[in-house]
Amino acid sequence: RNSDYAADGVTNKKVEFEDVFKEFGYDGITYPLKRWIITETNIPSQDILPGGDNYGNSEIQRNWTIKAFVNVQREKIDHVHFYRLGHDAEPDEAEHEFQLMGIYKNLNRTTPYQQEFTDQGIAFKTMSETLAGYEYDHEQTNKMGLSGNVRGAAFKNEAGDFRYVLWAKTTLDQSEVAHATYSFPSSFEIETLHSTNWSHSIDGILDNV
Repeated sequence: RNSDYAADGVTNKKVEFEDVFKEFGYDGITYPLKRWIITETNIPSQDILPGGDNYGNSEIQRNWTIKAFVNVQREKIDHVHFYRLGHDAEPDEAEHEFQLMGIYKNLNRTTPYQQEFTDQGIAFKTMSETLAGYEYDHEQTNKMGLSGNVRGAAFKNEAGDFRYVLWAKTTLDQSEVAHATYSFPSSFEIETLHSTNWSHSIDGILDNV
């Protein structure tokens, strides 16, 4: 129960469906390949039943958002929709986890145009703005040489510029604590690299590394 396991679960489900399609000839030869969408996916920003099988908090939710949306682009899934747009209860009043999913805080107590982002909303906004105009690049991702507890992907725009998403893989149950060291291959000839974190769309922090 951590963000990597949850993010992998999204795309692992696609693999399960692919096996069925292949069995019945939807392989692009006998029958056309299927297009892929996900109509509902999310995890809660709070653990409603502490000690139970479920797990949720703002940290795992925001981390999962970035990781899952990298995964779905790598797997060529055309559309992905959050369940849901925003919370419909306060954290201390929620009766089930589905009430605490979404990119906005409780919309039932928000006046029009005064909505506030959850941490998930901030992370999603950061990812959307950072990768706008960029598409997943399989070849460059392979050249990154990712392995072990370093995960991520490369994205390329029409001008041939690259942006990269990187994170340390989480492995512990109910924990987002993870550490990793990564160096770009010398063949990339990177002289200056600007780094942002999940909250860049709100705090505007930009580091040179």
